[in-house]
Amino acid sequence: MAGVQSSAGYPSKEASLAPDQTEKFGCRDSTSGLAAVCFALPDVADAMGAACCNPALLARLGIADLNLRQLIFSRRFAERRAQDFCDHGIPWAKGCVNLEQLAVGLKVMDVCASDSSNHLYFEYGGGLSLLEETKKLIHAAALFAQQHPRLKFHVDAHAGAGAPRGIATSTARRRALSVVDELVGLGVAREHVSTTAWGR
Repeated sequence: MAGVQSSAGYPSKEASLAPDQTEKFGCRDSTSGLAAVCFALPDVADAMGAACCNPALLARLGIADLNLRQLIFSRRFAERRAQDFCDHGIPWAKGCVNLEQLAVGLKVMDVCASDSSNHLYFEYGGGLSLLEETKKLIHAAALFAQQHPRLKFHVDAHAGAGAPRGIATSTARRRALSVVDELVGLGVAREHVSTTAWGR
């Protein structure tokens, strides 16, 4: 059966695909076939990306269809989403070139929204044990490492401003190693963690 077209050239409501066309498009009826074709259009995929702004959901959508996969996992698509983030006041997204980077950035932003931001605190007076209230950052980092195995971490360690100059750097170094030990204990690969001990 031949499909009926409207005067504008679009298929009319009565239009249907012939059985051989249905096989060609890999669909059971004309509605799902047209939907698959529409969603595979770059402008439609881009509009969905701008409306959704959730990299994890967009990645799932990209897995659903080969054409969508090529569009959604392209560098250009991710760069446009990163620009959308920047346009909405999320400057860290500048330079992101894939959906994974955007997803990690959103998770980090969420975790760092706490009162301690991205800081870990130790016992006062040169202590080397992390305070319990800041350990959630360590646990979140370990979870990120499981979800994103290529992720790297860097620890900048400091001692308090009042620490004596002679021991400030060694205290900072030991604190950095304490953080590394916590991360490794939670399954983060040691080679994925770097440190800098700044002293005071």
